[in-house]
Amino acid sequence: MGEWRLVWPAGQRYLDTIQSVKPSNGRWKILVLDKHSQSLINGVLKTFEILELGVQQIDLIENNRNPTPNLDVIYILAPIAKNIDRIIADFCPHGSTGKKAPPEGFNKYAGAHMFFGDALDDQLVNRLTHSPAAPYLRQVIELFTDILPEEPQVYTLRPPNPRSFLTLYAPPPIRSAEQALDIWEEETCWTSTSASRHAV
Repeated sequence: MGEWRLVWPAGQRYLDTIQSVKPSNGRWKILVLDKHSQSLINGVLKTFEILELGVQQIDLIENNRNPTPNLDVIYILAPIAKNIDRIIADFCPHGSTGKKAPPEGFNKYAGAHMFFGDALDDQLVNRLTHSPAAPYLRQVIELFTDILPEEPQVYTLRPPNPRSFLTLYAPPPIRSAEQALDIWEEETCWTSTSASRHAV
């Protein structure tokens, strides 16, 4: 058996995630990333590998995107408030509040399958599920994949917040440090499990 490379399970995790989405209205789907998740995915996958899974196009959530209301969208994003607000804006007119679905024609996509690289804060989950976008939500899953393989058996943790190291080791609030440690523990656990499965 050749040398085991961490890049394989990391890339396969993303491929399995994308392949798991079965659009209700056909084969094609849209993939929307943020710059953070794009950098992680580009480190372990080639674009053609993603497109082969029925992805019609890959967009950045930070950019203006053309509506495709007949297709489902897969979001793979960092779990930050700005991304939650962008998802909500994709499914409701500007300034809408409450859980009521917007009028037909305001949704950019037919349905939303959301995957986050880290744990999603409960407040952000509530903001999402109590928004006008709620009727379009199909699933919300935490992947714990904020790692970037640097070498065959070496990886770095890549939290979307560059101050995460300070969050861990700075003085109080302690609760924030504990949350950061919990998230990093999940990511390290996933990486260790992947390594043990492919050990010689």
